[in-house]
Amino acid sequence: MATTSSTTESSSYIRSLIPARIDRLPWSKFHTRLVMALGVAWVLDGLEITIASNVGPDLTLRNTLNMSAGAVSDIAWWYLIGEVIGALFFGRLSDKLGRRNLFMVTLGVYLIGSGLTAVTPNGGHWFIFLYATRIVAGMGIGIHPAARIGYFHLLTTLFRVYPGRSVLVAALMITQSFLYNAIFFTSSLVLEFYFHVKPTNTSYYFFAFAAGNLLGPLTIGHLFDTIGRKKMISGTYITAGALLIVTAVLFKNGDLTATTQTICWAVVFFFASAGASAGYLTASEVFPLEVRPSPSRCSSPSRSASAPSARTGTGTSSATDPTGTACSSATWSVPGR
Repeated sequence: MATTSSTTESSSYIRSLIPARIDRLPWSKFHTRLVMALGVAWVLDGLEITIASNVGPDLTLRNTLNMSAGAVSDIAWWYLIGEVIGALFFGRLSDKLGRRNLFMVTLGVYLIGSGLTAVTPNGGHWFIFLYATRIVAGMGIGIHPAARIGYFHLLTTLFRVYPGRSVLVAALMITQSFLYNAIFFTSSLVLEFYFHVKPTNTSYYFFAFAAGNLLGPLTIGHLFDTIGRKKMISGTYITAGALLIVTAVLFKNGDLTATTQTICWAVVFFFASAGASAGYLTASEVFPLEVRPSPSRCSSPSRSASAPSARTGTGTSSATDPTGTACSSATWSVPGR
């Protein structure tokens, strides 16, 4: 596949037809395998949060770890700390091992951490061991392909050259990670300790959460392409936030039951899930080139590229693997300013 790029020396914009050409590529077995691999990773992450939330109340029992409700909720923080450690200190392995190999490594780290969590002994100070295992599991989830430059240079690039998009991506990811996941990690505690739901019945309420998460992207996902991603992301995030505030006020006033509380959360997730899905995609597109892995590590069925790279005067290069999937090192980036 040929690469077409047009640039001017006086402009900071890079125009490219590569994304449009990739959109027109026919669906292949490679795309099916890629979606399945990503789906497995997302299922593991979602299953992780669901299991952690359901077993949370059991950790407060005297015959287990006898933890307080606050200590149980802190498990989520240690898990997030592990994700940060994985992203910061192990992300560079993607340039050395390749994305495919790194995926297997991260899956192994995650399974080891989750397995150690399951064998945590009862009583005493073993809750510290539990926290440590959640850090290990979080490291497996948090390992991502990292920047090809130093972190100091990366921070300078993000907040000096691209302050607007950096704040945007930070807002999208922080609100999703801390607010969205916080409800999942503590929902069972809320249902059992505030609404006095039987521990054996708390898992049934998660079906409503799952329905809201699924129906949101399915029903309004196409509007992000027709109305526009900027308007829809803003609308879904603001709507979810406003509904969450209303839910918090109703909860504080004691106007909710276990059922109505769950329905409120499911409605919030209806909008939040659709917005977060588009937010992830936006973050992957607007981030600067410096935070992306080297082009030699582009995922493809075959690690060898048969076509020579084409380099323009602006240093833009791309390669095509034997399946026709283009891997671009620079032309995928959006306007720099």
